[in-house]
Amino acid sequence: MPVDLSAAEALALRMTSLLLRPQPSTRPGTVAEVVEWFGAMQAQDLASGLWSLGARLPGCRVTDVQAALERREALRTWPMRGTVHLVPSADARWMLELTGVRSLAAVATRRAQLGLSEADADRAVDVLGAALAGGGRLTRAQCLAALRAAGLGTDGQRGYHLLWYASVRGVTCVAPNVGTEQTFALLDEWAPESRRLERDEALAVLAHRYVRSHGPVTDREFAGWSGLTLTDARRGLTAADDALSTVRVDGTPMYVDAAVPDA
Repeated sequence: MPVDLSAAEALALRMTSLLLRPQPSTRPGTVAEVVEWFGAMQAQDLASGLWSLGARLPGCRVTDVQAALERREALRTWPMRGTVHLVPSADARWMLELTGVRSLAAVATRRAQLGLSEADADRAVDVLGAALAGGGRLTRAQCLAALRAAGLGTDGQRGYHLLWYASVRGVTCVAPNVGTEQTFALLDEWAPESRRLERDEALAVLAHRYVRSHGPVTDREFAGWSGLTLTDARRGLTAADDALSTVRVDGTPMYVDAAVPDA
């Protein structure tokens, strides 16, 4: 039978889930472990993303976090809701295939507003793939220059859109900055050890990681965070059932990690 929690108790539990309260020695202790705990951490602004990691790694300096990203413990891309997140490097591809592609479904109107065609977007993927081949990385300015050299317009928001499109398609990813400049690399070369998951397994993994790192949560909160339909969000929660428990918060059913004591 679900445990009843007050709103105050639920808030305290959520702060623990978010790794913002004192934790036992088993808490994630590296950048890779923190990012995997969450599944995805919003990092549209790199400085904020670094701060989010540092806040959960006591004693860790910004240079330590930057070094971990250089070791490819995590990478940045657009896995959901058209927003840059930090994700485990090995999980980037299946996450893009599960949630990132939903961003592509509604992009035709925006592309038309920018004066770009689908052929332009696909051409940009080919251009960036060729420019980045060989294991290196290019700055944002260099990527845009390569697109312009191929006859693709990058003024206004066109350049950003094409860079985004190539990453959501799973061709590129955002690599660590060089100085203050954003860089891009090929996803296959930056994170060659990609995990492959069947769709239901991917839904279950994402659901469990979200509940573990944000719980107590509702199915609608998971759908909103992931960008999945409510149907798929519920499917993921059902698939992850063995790893989850339910509680009631002021009468509302919510999910928590099954490892939470007394839940």
